[in-house]
Amino acid sequence: MVFVQLMGGVMGNLPFALTGIIWTVAAFWPDRPPELAQAINDLAWFALEMPALTAVIQFVAIICVVLGDRSEAPIFPKCVAWLNIVVSIAFLPGVAGGWLVDSKAVDWNGVIAYLMLGVASACWVVLMFIALRKAARR
Repeated sequence: MVFVQLMGGVMGNLPFALTGIIWTVAAFWPDRPPELAQAINDLAWFALEMPALTAVIQFVAIICVVLGDRSEAPIFPKCVAWLNIVVSIAFLPGVAGGWLVDSKAVDWNGVIAYLMLGVASACWVVLMFIALRKAARR
C-alpha cells in the first residue's frame, strides 16, 4: 500500500506542475489573439481540476491501511480513515466541474468543484499532519 499511496500522491500533485507550465505558455506571447489565450487558460483549469480523482488513490490506500490495522495499539485512530473517506467524496465534484460546464455550481471557480475541493484539501493536509506527528511521537 506504500507504493499505491505514493503513486496517488504523485499523480494528485502532478497537475499543479502541469498547470503552471500551461499558464506560462499562455503568458509567453502577450500579443497572441485573446481567443487563443483563453483556450490555453481553459486547458490549464481543466488540467488542474479534472485529475482530482487521481488523488483519491492516495486516500484509498490510507483508508485500507488504517482500517486494516488490527493491532492492540494501532498507528492511526479510525478517525483518520473517516477523514480520508470524507475528503475522497469531496474531491469527486472536481471531476464533475469539467463535465458539467454549464452549471455555475460546478464551474471552474464554483463553490462545489473549486472551493469545496480546496477546503477539503487544506483540511486533509492539516489533519494528516497532526495524525502523522502524533504517530511519530509514539
